[in-house]
Amino acid sequence: MKQGESAHENSSNVDPRFRKGIEQFNDREFFECHEVLEALWNDQSEPEKQLTQGILQIAVGYYHYLRGNYEGTRRLFRRGLPRVKLFCENPDCCVLIDPFIAIVEDGLRILEANLLATPNPQAPVLGAHPPNEPFAEIQIPKMSFR
Repeated sequence: MKQGESAHENSSNVDPRFRKGIEQFNDREFFECHEVLEALWNDQSEPEKQLTQGILQIAVGYYHYLRGNYEGTRRLFRRGLPRVKLFCENPDCCVLIDPFIAIVEDGLRILEANLLATPNPQAPVLGAHPPNEPFAEIQIPKMSFR
């Protein structure tokens, strides 16, 4: 990112690494998304750093979700959501964050309700597809640029 630019001014000024990370998120390449966004995050300053970190934490949450690690998903959603919520209704944010947040929050509610109802959910199974019921109703959002 060039000095003086903000990744949140509009989508034409977005760092290519941020754009790549969002594309990977949308393609459900959550591990790769995390790697790309973490490298970007290390180079950023506030407030962009918060948005990037929140998205990468949520991406890792979905990575865990697709592998049946629902407690890991819950923890990462709870860490990432407060960071991305800082950009709610922010016209300078380069991504449409509010619909993304709504879907992640719905997933968190489903996870928390089902984790309480199922004290010992099935142990994580790497590569488990589809996720175990009743966790299968969680949606995975796609992010859009403004």
